[in-house]
Amino acid sequence: LNPENHNIRIFSNLKAGNFENCSEKSARENLPASIGNFIGRKVEMQRIVELLVKERKRVLTISGKAGIGKTTVAVEAARYMHRRGVFKDGVIFLRLNNQRDMSAEILAELIAEGLRLPVPCRRICFSLVKQLRKKDILFVMDGFDGIVFKEDQKISILKFIQQMLVDCASLKLLVSSTLPVGLEAGGIEEADFMLAGINDWDISNLFITLSRGKVTRRTAGLEDKNFINEKDIAVAISKHKLITEFFRK
Repeated sequence: LNPENHNIRIFSNLKAGNFENCSEKSARENLPASIGNFIGRKVEMQRIVELLVKERKRVLTISGKAGIGKTTVAVEAARYMHRRGVFKDGVIFLRLNNQRDMSAEILAELIAEGLRLPVPCRRICFSLVKQLRKKDILFVMDGFDGIVFKEDQKISILKFIQQMLVDCASLKLLVSSTLPVGLEAGGIEEADFMLAGINDWDISNLFITLSRGKVTRRTAGLEDKNFINEKDIAVAISKHKLITEFFRK
């Protein structure tokens, strides 16, 4: 990566797999609580941040099959960027999965609630777009494909989101969905990042962490003479297909 000078700090720790906080709390955020030790996905995290920050993508969809970890990766990537002050006006999480009878107005209410913005009951979409025009902000739209739309409302919702993108130059969207959702407008193209299954090395480290020290040389199939460190245990565990297939699912 060769980020611009003002973004060097964003990438330096990420390349080393360091996701810890390195800045003071400032801008608004309502992300779900951290899962604690975030294991693996370093390459995926790096690419997502690169797409949004270095390549300046306005709409990025993390796609993939259900249960593969799209929400977790999206949230942790957003948290990483928030802690480094990438979006000066904050990061807002919108849980859209299983939202029933969704409409453009309801979506606008959810956004306003997340931002704690006062909006009038009438023309709420217009009012919200007006307030967002100068905001440098990231919306994490989780489970977009799980929205239960009102009849004939899908088109109006997409038009509302497209209007936000066109009128609010510093607004960016990080979306999780099984498939790309077609959020393109005014020359703004949706970028798709397909999330694959976790690799064997990360599965091994996950197993070690969850076992909380219960993995021994014997259970990992290692002899005293060739035991060096935790990496050797991870290598041995990765050879146990039952373990790797269990965590892959």
